[in-house]
Amino acid sequence: METQTLNIEGMSCDACVKHVTNALRGVSGVQTAQVNLQEKTAVVTFDPAAASIDQMMEAVAEEGYTASPIDLVAVDQAASDGEAQEKSQSSCCSN
Repeated sequence: METQTLNIEGMSCDACVKHVTNALRGVSGVQTAQVNLQEKTAVVTFDPAAASIDQMMEAVAEEGYTASPIDLVAVDQAASDGEAQEKSQSSCCSN
């Protein structure tokens, strides 16, 4: 098993957390997914022989959010996080 932290953009409420959690848990090979709204992250434990980070990112994207491995994310994202939040507040719960 491996653990990967993903940055999740576009979440603004508890319903968003549920959508992202269910999307990640729906990927075959994912054992656990812990999504944090305040930090806008997901910590995923998975079997790399059965699941890939790309599959997890695609599953999250299908729910209307953007996921990226935390090690590829720039440290200073204040501007883009603000833009993502503005967009998600108008449509997050319409999924």
